[in-house]
Amino acid sequence: MLHLARKIETETDEMWYEAFYHHLRMEMDEYCRIRRSLSALKANNDYEEKLFEEAV
Repeated sequence: MLHLARKIETETDEMWYEAFYHHLRMEMDEYCRIRRSLSALKANNDYEEKLFEEAV
């Protein structure tokens, strides 16, 4: 990551670097949000499967 940051800093202007960092941060935040949602979905799904097995 440090190599990428240095390459961007030397080859582009500062405004592009700030935009790159901002977009990278947004992508990582979205990844974490989706991961939490999937964890909650899996936990909720296991509960529903147990209820179904008990009903049958």
